[in-house]
This record gives sequence, C-alpha cells and structure tokens, in this order.
Amino acid sequence: MKLFLAGEGPTELGGFADPAPYRSAERGLLIAFAERVATSELSVHDATLWKNIRKYKVGGHRNAEERNVLGLVLRAEESGAELVVFSRDRDGDLEREVAVESGYASALNSFPKIRIAGGTANEAIEAWLLAVLGEKASESHRRPKTVLAVRYPEVAQLSEQVRVIDDCDIGAIDADAASLHRWVDRLRTALNRKE
Repeated sequence: MKLFLAGEGPTELGGFADPAPYRSAERGLLIAFAERVATSELSVHDATLWKNIRKYKVGGHRNAEERNVLGLVLRAEESGAELVVFSRDRDGDLEREVAVESGYASALNSFPKIRIAGGTANEAIEAWLLAVLGEKASESHRRPKTVLAVRYPEVAQLSEQVRVIDDCDIGAIDADAASLHRWVDRLRTALNRKE
C-alpha cells in the first residue's frame, strides 16, 4: 500500500523529512508505528513536513490546523497515495487538538477515496515512545522529549527509537496512552477498509 506521511520533522518522518532529492531510507516513528500495526506491506510514496502543507482553501472559515489536514489529504490523494498517515504534536494546545480532530472528520467526509489515519500526539510523539517503553501516564508529561532523554538515554538516536517500536507489542501499551491508541485504531480501520 502506497503511503503519504506528514509530521513535524525527522522524528516522525525519518529521511523523508528532507526535500525529495536528498531523502534517505531512514525510517521515522510514523512509518515504524504504521508497519507495526499493518498486516501487509507498506511503502512510502511521498511525505511532507507539517509546516510545508498548503492549506486547503475551500471553506476558508476553518481553523488553520483544520485546513492543514484537509490540504494534506488533498495533496496525498492527488499524488496517487492510497493511505495518508499523519501526526501533529498537541504541545499543550487543546484548541490545536480540536482543530486537527475536526480536520480529520472533515477529510473522511470530503475525500472518501483515500484511506486516512492521523491525529494529535499528546503532548508530542515522544510521549508515544514513552508509552511503548512502559511509561505510565506517558501523555501527561508537558515535555515528553525531555523525559525521554533523561529516563531513557539509551534510545537517544532515531534508529534506536525505531528499533524499540519494531520490537514492541502494540496491544500491551497502557490504555492511558489515549492519543496513541486512537491513532492506532484509526490506522487499523483505514487498513481494513473494504474498497
């Protein structure tokens, strides 16, 4: 299945955070999580940094984050991708989470041909990694990246973080990692959708 990825940087996207001619095959956390959940082969078709998404113009009264989600899905569909996978750090901004969720719901209705899995990582994608490492209340940390660096220095490098995900049991992750479980559920739904 051809994947279109979107995230905030190299942590999410790996080598796909770089412009097209300079990309490497280094995997980021999003593809690692997606491959851990998927039962069939996934290949990255294209990717974009969140800051580079062209905002969707139709219905201009929407929040910028909502228009980003819609613009992302439009771009993914136009590129020929079959599945768009994204995450956006909440960073303590509850309005951002509401807007991203609204954009996700709107995208499901506006773009029925493409599969969509995404949402906010609360407070950041590093909280998801903390959950994989067995940390309770991983999404309650205001600065999960700092907590990860202090408590788990052995996974400082992206390649080590990807390895931790590759070796994890998604089903064993504590239920309090709500945004991660929501994202995984959405990915499973998208992957299992009948055409």
